[in-house]
Amino acid sequence: MTHAIISELIPTSKNLNFIEIDFNELEKYGKRKTRTEFIDISDKIIGNKKLNEWFEVNGISLWWFVFPTIYPICNDAGYFIDCLESFIDKNKITSMELKSGFDKLDLIKQICFSKKIKLKINNFSYTSFLIKQYSKNKIKKFAHAKITSTKHQKRLKKYEDSKKFKLPSDSYTIITSPGLYRRDTYDVKTKKNTTSEIFIEPFLNILQSQNEKILCVDLDYTFKGDLDSLSERLESNFDWIPVELFLSLQNQKNLQKDHQQLKNSIKLLLEHDMTNLFYYHGISIWNYVKLIFEQIFYDSYIPTYLRLIYGLEDYFKKNKPKQIIQVYETGPYAKVFEVIAKKLEIKTIGIQHGMWATINPPEYLHKNIQNAKNPLGHPIPDLTCVFGEYDKKLLVEKGNYPSEKIMISGNLSLFNLNEIKESLNKNSITKKYDISNKQIILVPLSFRMNYPKKNRSEIILLNHLFSNFKDDSDKLFLVRPHPGDKFNQQTLSKICPSKNFICSKLSLFEDIFVSDLIVLTYSSVGLEATLFNKPVFYVSVSKNESSNFSEYYEPFIKNGVIETIPIDNLNLKIDKQFNLEFNDISTIKQNTINYFFNKVDQRNLKNILTSN
Repeated sequence: MTHAIISELIPTSKNLNFIEIDFNELEKYGKRKTRTEFIDISDKIIGNKKLNEWFEVNGISLWWFVFPTIYPICNDAGYFIDCLESFIDKNKITSMELKSGFDKLDLIKQICFSKKIKLKINNFSYTSFLIKQYSKNKIKKFAHAKITSTKHQKRLKKYEDSKKFKLPSDSYTIITSPGLYRRDTYDVKTKKNTTSEIFIEPFLNILQSQNEKILCVDLDYTFKGDLDSLSERLESNFDWIPVELFLSLQNQKNLQKDHQQLKNSIKLLLEHDMTNLFYYHGISIWNYVKLIFEQIFYDSYIPTYLRLIYGLEDYFKKNKPKQIIQVYETGPYAKVFEVIAKKLEIKTIGIQHGMWATINPPEYLHKNIQNAKNPLGHPIPDLTCVFGEYDKKLLVEKGNYPSEKIMISGNLSLFNLNEIKESLNKNSITKKYDISNKQIILVPLSFRMNYPKKNRSEIILLNHLFSNFKDDSDKLFLVRPHPGDKFNQQTLSKICPSKNFICSKLSLFEDIFVSDLIVLTYSSVGLEATLFNKPVFYVSVSKNESSNFSEYYEPFIKNGVIETIPIDNLNLKIDKQFNLEFNDISTIKQNTINYFFNKVDQRNLKNILTSN
């Protein structure tokens, strides 16, 4: 008989009579992946309608706007179920005590019941949790409204205080991009760091060279708002506006009517039994996710989407653009541009915004695609630009995209990669970091450090590297924050208090170029580093015997482009790597890389802009 205790904090007990585990350790038993069970629910019939049809207002299904909010909650529940069941099975658990994680209590109860495990709950901790949760839920809606209003006002004021320009009224191109995609990059001409637009810059330059009229729209998906990117864009050579400029207040009565209509529809939806709809491996996750169906009516979700729908349609009817280009076109703000463009017959182009290294990106894999026979289906662009053959195949076979609506454009953030490689110099980069004669290991982070539920695997990786290499003066670990994170040297030093752990301060290209090895968990930076012929270790923190990595990685692994390393073997593999002789990249490796990354051809981009 084996007793387990699950707690929030790192266990300190050494008692051999039971296993104590925290949530960081529990994550080692799961696998991060897209769980398609929660994508397909949009097609499920509830009552007499599909789920997406319950969200219909004025011929538009708001389901596609709230899906990016609902899906992660569902996937988190599925991930937790996988972790806990694997932990129980591998350790032959027969009884369990829960000291924290009470938000998942219903899931834990079902798992314990199905496996005939006796469950004990720490009543004091549970009561404390219920009190805090009740208070939190009481004020959450009002706090949410205040934060959302303040965010919109600040962004509008920043625009109003900036330079003024006349908005184009006809024959112009709209380009939208979240602030996240304005990043530090490397300027080939000046050989210095600069800030530029990832993915959309080639389009901007072509349109500008042709004297085309352009209006750029800054989308901010952060909760409290980030003025840094907007401020930089307002000072740039292109005409930028915040998306808030389109938020409508002129149709207040219609907005209230639509909002109430949708609330009434969802209220009727929730009167149906949803336990069997939200189901994963014999476990109902409905009690875990049902609160989100209330929260989607908070101000920053459905009310904002409705305001943007009204405002954008009014504006486009008076000032119709000839085309709309969007990076991360599956985001809810961008989705408004898409549905209004469809309604007004405006050409739309979507741009792949990163390597789909976790396979099956959920926003792209709805089989329920919008067409003439299915007007409430998932709206997709008239043309979607993807990196390579693999991505096109993925969208066609698993996302139901028509082949003719996909163009292989290459990764537009690597538009001038060859020029960048030729201009970089390792000695000059090491001088910028004030380092020399070091074995440099780049550690790119996949998640923001202020989201502890998402970055546990990376905390595990950093702790492991620090534990094994903190006194190794020959090695230097260059930790690169996730884009948009407020992560700095001070934050890193709290996790890894050693001189050989430094926080990145240069562009991605410089960091990859100067590194001798890339070590990471999920970030797509590792796949991009193969273009620089760098050795790449993807680290699995999982205790599962099966690979912790999705099928997207399989060609890279099979053909030796990257290696996957169990974390327990990592320190030995790193030491061994620096004793190997350098070998030129093989033809098989190069063909694999070419299959995922196509060389960007400027003529293709011009064709995209001129095609009907």
